[in-house]
Amino acid sequence: MGVSVGSGSIKSDPNVVPFCDVLLVLLIIFMVLTPTAQQGMDVKLPEVQTSSEQTQPQGPSLPMLVVKQRGSQLEITLNNQPVPYSDLVNTLRMKLATRIDRRLFLRVGPKVKYGTVVDIIDKCKTAGADAVALVPIPAEETQ
Repeated sequence: MGVSVGSGSIKSDPNVVPFCDVLLVLLIIFMVLTPTAQQGMDVKLPEVQTSSEQTQPQGPSLPMLVVKQRGSQLEITLNNQPVPYSDLVNTLRMKLATRIDRRLFLRVGPKVKYGTVVDIIDKCKTAGADAVALVPIPAEETQ
């Protein structure tokens, strides 16, 4: 605190030097510790294909499982072939057994219940699918 004697009025200014010293020390500590504290998970991003790669003929297409709700009935197709819900695991197991790439694409209609979708994904994993990718259904197909 500073006191001015000559003018007759009392003038007090807070001493901010210790406060600035503490802030600078904290800033240095956080700058040193922040790079070591970063954690995360690895993300596998899709690779971008150039136009020349897209024109080349692709191998056999990956299995596409489509699930739609028609009234109270559940309609399941695997590569445009109807599959009964009770035989889904066996059909998928036979389809995936001959493939090296055991990925499966799943398209689900908007009226299918969440629990049913989870059950179908579980059946896909039981059948041996390494990865199940969800593919959106275009708006014109949902009507």
